[in-house]
Amino acid sequence: MNSHKPFAPVLFFMTIFLMCNFGNMLSAQNLELILTDKKQTEKDLWKKERINYYFDSKDVNEAYPESFYYRGQEKLEEGLYEEAITDFKRAIVNERLPAKSFVDGNEMPSRKTAYMLISGCFQQMNQSDSALFYCRKSIEEDRYSPRSHIQLAYILIEAGRFSEADKALKEAEEFFPGSKDIPYTRAELYLQQNKISKARKYLKKAIAIDPDFEEANIQLATIYLDQRDLPAAMKILNKAIKKGTKPVASLYYRSIIYLYTNEMDKAYADVQRGYLLDTTDSPFASILSSMDFYFENFQRARRLGLVWWKKNYTENGKTVNWLDYERFEYGYFLKYLDENPQDELAVNTFDYYMHQDLSNRTSKAIDSVESYAETCPDSLFALRLRLYAHMKDRKSKSWVYKALDNKVYSEPLKINGLSRVPKDKLYLFDEVLEKDSTVLSVYWQKSFYQLEQANFLKAIQTASRAIALDETPLSPHSLHGIASLFYERYEVAARDLTMVMDHVPAPQNFYGLVALANFKAGNYEEAAKYNKKIFDFRQSENDLLNQALCYQYAGMPDSAIVYYKVLSNRSPLNYKITNAIVQLYKEKGDYAKALATLEEARKLEYSDFMLIVDMADLYVELGAYDMAIRYYEEAFQYNKDYTYAILGAADCYAAQQDYKTAIGLYDWAVKTKPDHAYSYLAKALCLTKLKKYQESVEAAYKAVELDDEYADAYRLLSSGYFELGRYSVSVSMGLKALKYDPGNKEILYQLAAATLARGNIGEATALYERVLAMEEEAGTDAFKQAIETLNELIAKNIHAEEAKAVLETVFEHGQD
Repeated sequence: MNSHKPFAPVLFFMTIFLMCNFGNMLSAQNLELILTDKKQTEKDLWKKERINYYFDSKDVNEAYPESFYYRGQEKLEEGLYEEAITDFKRAIVNERLPAKSFVDGNEMPSRKTAYMLISGCFQQMNQSDSALFYCRKSIEEDRYSPRSHIQLAYILIEAGRFSEADKALKEAEEFFPGSKDIPYTRAELYLQQNKISKARKYLKKAIAIDPDFEEANIQLATIYLDQRDLPAAMKILNKAIKKGTKPVASLYYRSIIYLYTNEMDKAYADVQRGYLLDTTDSPFASILSSMDFYFENFQRARRLGLVWWKKNYTENGKTVNWLDYERFEYGYFLKYLDENPQDELAVNTFDYYMHQDLSNRTSKAIDSVESYAETCPDSLFALRLRLYAHMKDRKSKSWVYKALDNKVYSEPLKINGLSRVPKDKLYLFDEVLEKDSTVLSVYWQKSFYQLEQANFLKAIQTASRAIALDETPLSPHSLHGIASLFYERYEVAARDLTMVMDHVPAPQNFYGLVALANFKAGNYEEAAKYNKKIFDFRQSENDLLNQALCYQYAGMPDSAIVYYKVLSNRSPLNYKITNAIVQLYKEKGDYAKALATLEEARKLEYSDFMLIVDMADLYVELGAYDMAIRYYEEAFQYNKDYTYAILGAADCYAAQQDYKTAIGLYDWAVKTKPDHAYSYLAKALCLTKLKKYQESVEAAYKAVELDDEYADAYRLLSSGYFELGRYSVSVSMGLKALKYDPGNKEILYQLAAATLARGNIGEATALYERVLAMEEEAGTDAFKQAIETLNELIAKNIHAEEAKAVLETVFEHGQD
């Protein structure tokens, strides 16, 4: 190995690799392989002319079934699968479309290919049954089409129907014994089942049939890389490069490995060779450009960088609308230098900066652009380059988007601790904008800076300024949406993020954000729709939980239970998930299934003892107090410090009017947890039922000593003092209870009775009228108790005439 310093952007180029051309090679049955090659061959140009001939202004000609077929292809490429299916079906029903057709070995519009494309559309829509149906229709049209058989196997593999996929491949092998695609597909089948050794065996078989089968070589090398067997991976790649006629992907992979092992010269040689083999390949242009900066071949570095940038980030001469700040600025620098070669200082500074940055000499790179900006303070290029350098100079970039990915929707949103942007750099943005207030990308980055600093309102305002200047780019809309999400403007966030999702080339990156924004906005069914799209490429536990939450909040308990059960199968000892399923069954009124769910969870080894308590609580709700007591006692045996189990059993005895047993348990609870106010209150209630009012008052006082805002305790004190004939104290306690629980009818009735007993007739009558105005019907327990209390006053001859008057005039109820 040589002694070059490590090459900085290795991981960046690995990402480029996965995102760009070679990604499709890793799946031989990717939908793109069903379609025609996208390169501008003579066949493509001829096909384009036919399309234009068939439907100028997008109108299709009923007389030409091919027109529907071609329009269907256009819709498919746009991702409009349902519309594409409609057009393909219309092409099929026309008798002019042949069952199968070949021109110079290439498949032309036919019923067979239309069926295949319909199948592919349904596969993209994750509807495997429909995809299988139309794939089999394609085979019926032409049983000797290898693509159809292999597509059938892939659909079955994706659906997890491995034995059926194996059978389909065996049948295909009978028709096409020498096909390299069949062993390759069988390798994919074994990879899905994690049978790595068998997968390797069939990949080697595919390579033996065609040594130039680069997809198989790459897949085999990838397996070895996953197993950290670098020599084996290199052996496969070396062999593929040696035997292959155009081993572009293999060279790319090998160059990446050389970069990892710091064999810079070898990596550079592979990249240059790969680029010469395919000069149209933008990933090679990109990495070769960066390596040229590293090896100081500056002129070619800038030329290739501009080629790569224009190919990936411009369409019809215009910048695409989904660029981020760094990509936009990089393109600006390259275009400026290409158009202004006479600005030697700008050229030399940029070349030096790139070389130092790619050589991991960050401080030298920063110093160079600082010096340049000081020398040329009026140069917009210099100011933008300095800002760019500082924004790239981060030990670890904090991507707010990723912080929100896989987030549990019901949890609060936080951004604390995420920001690692340089401090005190705001002036760099302002210097550029003072020079030119229309530099859109600087507004984007300033907004992102403010977002990372948790200045959400400022981030919204800066993004809004960028949108006002040009609403076409998506970056400010995205930033506006994210900042609005944190600023709790959820409807605005949902609108912005949905718009961005609908226009970016990789909308799946926004599914979670759009779902989260809609969930926070209360649009639960809309949130469920987008969260479910995530399942096409990922099914984490949080994704499943979010889907369950969406349905739960949307009032769709059956659908929520389905996802909670999937989660429960993955995490069978997760108490929260079990509890969520139980609560949903209870909401449905299906207590039998709620109990069954708890019982099943209890059977698991190391199950949470809280499940026993939940069983007890559930029996309380059903009024089955004996069963509840049994489970509370069992819970107590598991954990003798768990006071709730004692209190639960005590409450059950109290509900059965066994007040003495209940009081004994409440006393036990007081001993185990003397600072728990409820234990005293519950004991006081039982003593009241036994008409032991003095003891009840003493217990209630203990409750308010522990919690001086305990309204129920004050209400009980008011009731106890009333029964003891101490009406003034009863009124005082009633007023305290009302302070902490205003509008409580029971307290108001008690207060009115005590006020009447004191002789304040007018005030008492007003109180009775006030509380009666709150009653929706005359049959409530509080209403009945109030009448009973008035009758007791009459029986005890305590302001009996006044009590009668209240009954007759206020309650419209005479004494029986």
